[in-house]
Amino acid sequence: RHHVRPFRGTIVGVQGGLINVAMVTGPMLGGFLTAAYGPGTAYCLVAALMASLAAAGGTLPEQVAGSGSLLSQLRQLNALGMLSKAAKDWQVLLRDPNQQALFAANLTFFLNNVAFVTVFPLQLSQIFGTSAAELGLIYSGGAAVGIILSPLAGFLSDRYGRVSLGSAGMLVTAVGCCWTALAQEWSVLIAGYVCWNVGLAVVAPVLLSFAADIAPKGKLGSSLALSRQPGDIVFCLGAPLLGLLFDACPGPAAMVCTAGLTVLGGCFFRSRARDTQFFL
Repeated sequence: RHHVRPFRGTIVGVQGGLINVAMVTGPMLGGFLTAAYGPGTAYCLVAALMASLAAAGGTLPEQVAGSGSLLSQLRQLNALGMLSKAAKDWQVLLRDPNQQALFAANLTFFLNNVAFVTVFPLQLSQIFGTSAAELGLIYSGGAAVGIILSPLAGFLSDRYGRVSLGSAGMLVTAVGCCWTALAQEWSVLIAGYVCWNVGLAVVAPVLLSFAADIAPKGKLGSSLALSRQPGDIVFCLGAPLLGLLFDACPGPAAMVCTAGLTVLGGCFFRSRARDTQFFL
């Protein structure tokens, strides 16, 4: 772990770039399949790919020696005890200002992801009459930005720090979200959409690397799990709320609110978070 830490941001950024490669090909293929053959075909293809991955994963050697059958291990599992311990770990972690800042930053980061998959397609359909294939191409273009910028953002965060780069990325994200929301022409929309994706591509590896940086010794798994919890909260509550807001006020209101909350989250992150290691 010690030889990995100086390059953690770069490693996480490269992983993000690889994920974005799939995000380029996936929406494009899914959009065309949906347009040509219907959504059922696209879902079946995804299910077949997941089944293939599961089968391939089953051939990999175990890294931890097993003790008895899977069923017997599940019977011995004290789920309530583990949940209680996890909750206590998170309470302790959240006393740290860095964890508080990271939690708030992740809330607004995932809120932008929610807006991406709920409000943004509705607005495109309302204003431009976008088809499923066109939407897939738009998502693929955004992911292409991440292929280039995620590794670069990780590298820069290793050299100059997570906090300054993360807060700047959140500001760019907010500008891009608001810009996209107010667009009435394709050229303006594409420019705002690129700006939005630039911000998200910068923020994602920085926040994940920061979560690992500030994890107490022996609590790396808990710290990373806590950093993902805002995503579940926002997708559970934020998605219906943004949808309701869009139904009540069709147009840019939902995405403009998302942009405003992102600015607040970035300011809170900047004021509370402190880098925990030396950067050039």
